[in-house]
Amino acid sequence: MIKPSDETKWWEDSSYAIHPEMKSDMGIYMTLDKGATYTASCKQKLNTKSSTEANLVTLDDLVGQLIWTRHFLAAQGQHVLTTTIYLQDIKLKKNTSY
Repeated sequence: MIKPSDETKWWEDSSYAIHPEMKSDMGIYMTLDKGATYTASCKQKLNTKSSTEANLVTLDDLVGQLIWTRHFLAAQGQHVLTTTIYLQDIKLKKNTSY
């Protein structure tokens, strides 16, 4: 039986335009309690215009894996209450100009 956990944590990062065809590398890392339970590293399939855009492409790939993992864990009887995503090199600003 898997020990219950309240939170999964995901990290993402990308290295912008490091291949000759100007494609980026991306990395995804997930922990559940202690240690890595999912890691991935590969070349992105899209060309991007900036490092910020490369990170957003990585985030898009991460979300698909994140949703699948939550459903898989729920099917195993482990319901995750909170998911935290740590973005590298991206600053998101909340629009408060209303």
